[in-house]
Amino acid sequence: MCNTVNPPGCTPTGCTPPCTPPTPPCTPPCTPPCTPSCITDPTDPGNGTKPTYNLSISADKSTANVGDTVTLTATTSPSGTGANFSFYFDEPDAPVGSDKWTTPGPATTYTHSLSKVGTYSFRVAGSETSTYSKPADSSTVTVTVSEDEDGGSTTTLGNFAGIEYEQEYSDFPDLLEPMINNVNIVTIDPVQRAYLLSIAPADCTLDARSNPFFFFRSQHGLFENYLVTPNGAASVTFIVDPGVGAGNAQVRVGLGDALGQVDYKTVTL
Repeated sequence: MCNTVNPPGCTPTGCTPPCTPPTPPCTPPCTPPCTPSCITDPTDPGNGTKPTYNLSISADKSTANVGDTVTLTATTSPSGTGANFSFYFDEPDAPVGSDKWTTPGPATTYTHSLSKVGTYSFRVAGSETSTYSKPADSSTVTVTVSEDEDGGSTTTLGNFAGIEYEQEYSDFPDLLEPMINNVNIVTIDPVQRAYLLSIAPADCTLDARSNPFFFFRSQHGLFENYLVTPNGAASVTFIVDPGVGAGNAQVRVGLGDALGQVDYKTVTL
């Protein structure tokens, strides 16, 4: 019906100019002035913006042993948002700001292998949808990984140890290029040809603003028991393949400075 007071030409059952029909009522969560989409869709706040859903993350464990896995679950409120999710993770040896993430997708769970001693941290990011705005990333959950109590913490890592993180080149002026000056080598078993390789920030030339990380690779043997100490030093056991002759096994040691620069040094065993 028309407005309560009908201008000339209007009746309670119909409107002709200059009478205008009344505006439909605005009900929560809509706020005046109501848009047509708000009147028909209660999730539209009426001001041309979309509401934001809440996003949280949970883990199926908070402590684990080396070699275990952890499953992360993303939860939204309300449920059924139709969003895509990307799980972010920091490993124990990761420099600040160099976290990795999964490819965005509709899956609400992600399982991660725990191959290193230390604390892993995880969070999840959600996408915008046709109905909802992109929310803030979830809070962080952590998983603390220890060696097996029975001493069975030996983890064969294959031909690579550590992670060569993707870096963004820093805009700091006058960056000092990183350089590996020394790699420490200790023979563990001369018959098996097993060696302990280690390197610390003190073994390198580094810019004062760097946050160094190390990694190892080789096609001539296998790595085991990669560890990173609180001061940033890294160590790993390397076992030469039986078919590789003496003095022919090469290991490439890498250094990243978290400023966008890398250096490599090859050692022969």
